[in-house]
Order: sequence, then C-alpha cells, then structure tokens
Amino acid sequence: MKKNKISRYLTLLFTICLFMACHEDNDNNIYSIDLQGTPDTYETLNASDKLEIPIKITCEAGLKKAFYKIATQKPEEDIKIGSAVDIPVSGYVLDTTITIPVTTDLHSIVFAVYDNNDQINTRTVRIESVKEIPVISFKDDIREKKTVCIGIPFTLSGKVESEYELKNISVVPIVNDQESNSIPVELTDKLSANYSVSVPVVKGLQHVLVKAENIYGGIAMATFHILNVVNTDFIEVSLEGNVTELKRIIKGETNLVSGTVSSGSDITSFKYAIKKKGALGSFAEATLTENMGNEAKFSFPVEGDEGVEAVEVEITNQGGKTITVDYKIPALRTRVAFLENVEMSTDPADNKCFLALYEKTPVFGVSTALEKQNRIDFYLANKGSGVQPLSPHAYGAGTAYYNASLPYIKGFTELTYAYLSSRRGKLIKEEFDNIVTENELDELLEYRIIGPKPDGEGYGIKTASRRVGDTFNTSSKKDGGFIIGWGSHTHPTVSPVVVRNNSFAIVWVKSVTQKANGHYVMVFDVKYPVADQRAANNTASIQPYEPYPL
Repeated sequence: MKKNKISRYLTLLFTICLFMACHEDNDNNIYSIDLQGTPDTYETLNASDKLEIPIKITCEAGLKKAFYKIATQKPEEDIKIGSAVDIPVSGYVLDTTITIPVTTDLHSIVFAVYDNNDQINTRTVRIESVKEIPVISFKDDIREKKTVCIGIPFTLSGKVESEYELKNISVVPIVNDQESNSIPVELTDKLSANYSVSVPVVKGLQHVLVKAENIYGGIAMATFHILNVVNTDFIEVSLEGNVTELKRIIKGETNLVSGTVSSGSDITSFKYAIKKKGALGSFAEATLTENMGNEAKFSFPVEGDEGVEAVEVEITNQGGKTITVDYKIPALRTRVAFLENVEMSTDPADNKCFLALYEKTPVFGVSTALEKQNRIDFYLANKGSGVQPLSPHAYGAGTAYYNASLPYIKGFTELTYAYLSSRRGKLIKEEFDNIVTENELDELLEYRIIGPKPDGEGYGIKTASRRVGDTFNTSSKKDGGFIIGWGSHTHPTVSPVVVRNNSFAIVWVKSVTQKANGHYVMVFDVKYPVADQRAANNTASIQPYEPYPL
C-alpha cells in the first residue's frame, strides 16, 4: 500500500512538472482526451511488447499542438522524463494511435494537448510493473541450416532462460508460411531449460520458431532459418569462421583445424590427409564431437612443417554419398610476439621508464637504459597533464620535449629512432585481440590504418615523421591503441625530412593511473614481429646535438 501511495505521488508530481514545462494550467477545459478504453494503470506489461494507445479528441476551438512524454524509472533511481514527442494535429479532430515500445524501466506516459485558446488537457497512463520475457538461444549461436533433406529430420537444440517461471516451450516448423504441428518441450527446469527437438523435414519448410511463455504471459520467439530443402541425400562441410583456406597454419606448431559437418543421412566416416611437397599422405579419422548422427563438429591437427600445402577431407554418409574437399594452405605463418599487461612508469624510482621489446627483460630503468641505449624503442615521460611515449630521437624536438626527456636520458650518447602514432580511432580492441600471426598484423594495418577511406584512415604510417605518441591521461585518454614503427629517419636538423618506416607493432593501452607523487603508471598489451626489428633498424640513431646537450 505504501509503495502505491508513493507511486501515485510521483506520478502527480511528474504531471505537475509537465504542466509547468508547458504552460499554466487552465481548469476551464471544454474538451477531453479520449484514450478509447485504455486503462489509467496497467498492472503488468511484458518487456519488448508494443503498447498501442488510441487517442481521440474533438475540440470546438481547434487543436493547436499535441505531444506525449515517456517517463522511465530504474530501481532505486529517480524518475527520468524524456523529450516531448509531437503528435501531428490540424483542424478540430485528432484520431490516431500511438505505439510505445515497452522497456523494463517504463514508468508512465503523459499526453498533453493545447487548443487554439491555449487551454491544455493531459492524460496519464501509469505502468505498475514490467516483466522480463524469456531469453531464447540456439546451440553455438547458430541460427540457420544451409541444407536439409525431405524425410530426414534434424535436431534443433538450445536453451531458454527466464527471470520468472516458464509455463511452456514449443518448437513450431513453418511450412509454406503456415505453422505446422507444434512440438512441445518438457520442462525439467522452469528457469533455465535446455531443449533438443527432432524437427521433421517436409517440402516447403522455411524456418522453425522456438516459442517460450512465462507465467505472466510474457512470450518470446526466436527463428531458426532453413536456407535450402532438397529431396536427395547430401553432405555439407564448413570450417570454423566459414573460411575456404587454412590461412592460419603456424610454423613449428600443431594447428587444430575445426568446423562442422552435416548430412542428410548419418555420417559414417570423416577422414583427412595432409598434402606435403606435392604428395598426399595417408588418411586418418578426424575427431567428431557433439555427434548427432547426421550432424557433428570435427577437428584434426595439422603440423606447421615446411612444405605443407593442403589438407584433403573425405566424408561418407549412410546413404552411400561421398564428398572430397581440398583446403589450400597458402603459406606457413609466424605467430606474433605478444606481451600482456606490460607495466611502465614515468617515475625513475620505479625502474620502469624504458621499453625495448627485443630485450629479454623489455622494461627497465635509467641505469640499465644507459647500458642498452641502442636497444630502446621508447620511454615514458611525465608531461604534467599525462604520460607520453617518446622516441629518444625526438628528445630535441623543442624545449618542452628536451626538459621532459632529461630525467630519463641524461648522459646518453646514442638516441634510437622509433615511429610512434597518436591514439588511432580505427585501431579497435576486438581487432587487436584477433591478431595471431604476422601477416594478420600487416593486413590489419594495411586495411584499417593505411588503406583509403572509408575502410581505413588513409594514414601514411610508412612515411610519416612522428616520433612522439599521444599524451594519455586518467580521464579522456586512459585507454586505446597506437602504433610503434621501426625504420629510418633523417637527422632532426636536416631538411627535407625523409622517413621510411619498415615494420610495425600495435599497442593497446589498458589503463593509466596517477601516483600520489604525480607520476603516472601505464599498463598495455603489445603485439609485434618475432624477428629483431630494433637490430635491423638502428641506422637512424643519432648523437646528442646542440643546443640540447645530454
């Protein structure tokens, strides 16, 4: 009871606010807002429903404007009032239907109408509660089947989860745009139910609906699509990711190749053989898992040996059908070097100011840096407002850089060059995580950064003269990706500048924090070529020069 009083009070307060935001109220209204039987209060609605509210008004003075506002309220938070949504009006009569999407935080809808005398009328529709509908998922998030065969059923599996108890789950084949016989699912767990149903295949099968209803009448539906129905037996095989070549066979490693195979009749054999230096090896049985007879997952190993060219698979089913598929291996790949959670600091006392990726211990302090001057890729400098990666080559780019660099490179006699990009918007975390091999690293940079817009930024990292990174901070630039490059750069005092950056690494900054003494700590991941790019690209190293003595 107390909760209902509070709700009514909040609704009243909301309506008063609406009046104040619109116009002074006038109690002498001579027209009304007819919501055509819509109740003032809905006790329960289901999320993802569409609330259709018919609205009809007849006004002798003529209608000037009308609108509605939606109020939302999350648990333990205040009511939030959305912007006004105009309802087109003209003349003396308004007769329309407003459709409101039902969300879990929907609190109320207030309608407001002005006539030509600036008299205002309002109506409020209150929603007491919104119930979550069940969530339906398919096994492995596969939402379609390429081919099925008439007369041979297939198994559809997945899971239904619900905040409220489930009332029923059913699987309904759709044949020629009509629902076929519903297949009920037994409920052993009314909050989290797995389903696995044998679906008959007939001519005209288009898709399969999975329906789930909770005890509050909340109904969810998900569609599993059938792309092709045939009347003869078949075998289909696809590699993980729907690739057609084995582009990620890594040199010196055992590479697991996996995918799915489906068939009209049950699969009786799945064999594979490796083609190496023009000769096909002996066949071996692949491993089948989650085997449902006519559908399974498969996997087999491929050694990353010199001369490996392709893999041939041979599959036979119970109906006597056999297919052979060749998967080319375009080249052996090299896995990128990968360092995770690298921690560096601008505080010399932490001994973490310098990075040299090709050293056994890649992060070190000032004393070690003096001994390894020709191995350094960059150091972190405290810029006051944040932390900035700097190439030693850029120490004399100006007085500000010189002063920021002195605490780290005082006494240096050799200053290495590295290209350092700003934080790149086209370098995103998901793509960073997906890079496994060196060729994928090259392709990412070519497509996303170097490539012409809109696919890439058109950013010329191969010839760009940039020796300082972004100034990262604890707020607006506390994470993001940037690029390291190794190559050649003319002396800073020589004009014109000639640059050739030969190879690259990608960095993903995970966090930037500030210590009590004002220094900064940066944590990042980095992926880079295995071969020592620092040793191959030290020709641009310089000695300290005037007027910037070290």
